Amino acid sequence: MFAKETLSSGLDFRVYAPSARVENTAYALQQGAQILQFYEEMFDYPFPLPKSDMAAIPDYAGINSFLKRFAYQNAITAQLWEELTKAWQESGVENGDVGEIMGTWTEQMGYPVITVSRSADELVITQQRFLQDPTAVSDPADSPHGYRWHVPVSFFSSEAPNVSSITWFYKQNDSVTISVPSGATWFKLNYQQQGYYRVNYDQDTWTSMIQVCLDKVRKPQYSALTK
Repeated sequence: MFAKETLSSGLDFRVYAPSARVENTAYALQQGAQILQFYEEMFDYPFPLPKSDMAAIPDYAGINSFLKRFAYQNAITAQLWEELTKAWQESGVENGDVGEIMGTWTEQMGYPVITVSRSADELVITQQRFLQDPTAVSDPADSPHGYRWHVPVSFFSSEAPNVSSITWFYKQNDSVTISVPSGATWFKLNYQQQGYYRVNYDQDTWTSMIQVCLDKVRKPQYSALTK
């Protein structure tokens, strides 16, 4: 979720945070908006993009541990991942390795497209490198990770439109399955477009989504699908 303030120039300035922490973003929202407003006025030039977003770090435990451990010393990226991993595992996550996950996002180009195929009440998802040019060739040998990513795939449906669940799609898996709640009239991956990946559905699902979006004009309760 996010808190938003609109500058006099019309720019939307937003601060994203977990739903339980959004109320704690007031200071960042106020100061960030004021700073942007100040520079727009000083340079007499509006912010060149349609919006400006900030993301709040929900838990500082790993960062604090890293800063204390390496105070007045040099450190490398792997040591930051190590401290974040410790904090993550202490929060209850088993076998979480931040360095392994982040490596797939920082040590190779691009990002993935998640392809969805539905069979009854089950989704089968696969991944591949997204290429704007469909005729382009991508050689997995050019990447230390074979152009595969560890992707936290979020899912939500009409059964709980404001609640998402996460399924990890690890790079070594050829595919992953996600269950669709019985009775769901629609579903969508990448809740509020928070994940850095694209999603492509099978034709039947696209057709169903088009119909839901058309119905949205008359039935506002479907609005969660467009987020």
